Amino acid sequence: MSDPTKVRSQPALNSGTGNTWLVVGGITTAIAGAFFAFGLQLEPPGLALSGLLAVLLLYAAMLVARFTIKPEPLRLRTLATLLLALSVIALVCLGVVAWTQWNLT
Repeated sequence: MSDPTKVRSQPALNSGTGNTWLVVGGITTAIAGAFFAFGLQLEPPGLALSGLLAVLLLYAAMLVARFTIKPEPLRLRTLATLLLALSVIALVCLGVVAWTQWNLT
């Protein structure tokens, strides 16, 4: 018997097109990308560039997953996992950029 209170039983992870995950991922990518773009002017610029590339690649992977994975639950769980990875990597990279700037001054 399925327990409707489990996290895996959410409608966002079991049914739908996945467009919501793409919208949230796009907003997250745009915000993080803007911060990384401004961070390219800081020293060392490679940190911001690697963060920008990682975020863009993860969003591209979300787009590929949305249009290539057919079973709904697998597609939606993949999109959720990629969005989580995108958010964590963006946060960690932005934290490292801010930390290096703090230590340079």
